[in-house]
Amino acid sequence: MIIHMSTTLQQTMDQYQAAFDGEHRQIDVSSEQVEECIELFSEYLLHFSDLFQESEEYEEGSMDEWEAALESYVEHLFDGDTEHVPDLGSMPLDVLDAEHLRDFLGWFLLRIPGMDSLEVEAFGSILRDWNDYVFEKKYIDAEQHADFLEVLDEMQSEAVRVTKAAHLLLHYVRMGGGVSPRLRGKTFSNFIEGHARIVRLEKMQDCCVLWLEFDNNFEGKTTADSPTIGPIRLHRNMKDYLLAGDVLDIELGFRGDQWIIVDIGPVYPASIYMETDLFDPPQKIT
Repeated sequence: MIIHMSTTLQQTMDQYQAAFDGEHRQIDVSSEQVEECIELFSEYLLHFSDLFQESEEYEEGSMDEWEAALESYVEHLFDGDTEHVPDLGSMPLDVLDAEHLRDFLGWFLLRIPGMDSLEVEAFGSILRDWNDYVFEKKYIDAEQHADFLEVLDEMQSEAVRVTKAAHLLLHYVRMGGGVSPRLRGKTFSNFIEGHARIVRLEKMQDCCVLWLEFDNNFEGKTTADSPTIGPIRLHRNMKDYLLAGDVLDIELGFRGDQWIIVDIGPVYPASIYMETDLFDPPQKIT
């Protein structure tokens, strides 16, 4: 197979979008969803991935185009032009790896306010279709296509699952978090917030109980012998959507003798936040 090494990532996205509006329409999504997916993926790559820092290794002309694209994007943001599409300039396609797809589906999309599981599933399908398209056009080889597909298969279902989990948790908190109205007015004696990993999960008949371990130091109700916080009782439906290893953006309050969820943000699959001795992820804006 002859691979087109000079093809840029931006070119493949532009060509795919044009082909989707024309003869290439293999999946049941709208042109508007394809456009939104490409815009968001470009925004992630441009502003939140490690590719911009690595672009210092490119030729001077390429770097100038990259900086111009970034400057133009920021100017449009300040001008209130939200329709501006981030331009990846001359970034070559071969700098993209499977972990960028993992981070986009399993981290970036989940942080967008209002993003629901149907949109996440649609964007995963679009990226799978784009992967097939660039392979058919010989822009990537079979190994890279397989690497992309493996991550997309995993992360599409995982991202859909944790998106549903986050929405259910938010509803649970808004409905009082399982606390009776009579007890809701009692003062909390302690709080903790941050990213917390589910280290233990028990699925009981009438509820779901979990224990969390935060990524920040906490000197509250935990000890060196028992670094986890819990048990935290949830509605029994949560047992179908949460897994041990998932990471919650969460705030807990301690009242009486139990921890109660005060606020909840995104839920991330375990593969996004790995143990630090196993994985050194790009720094994320939190």
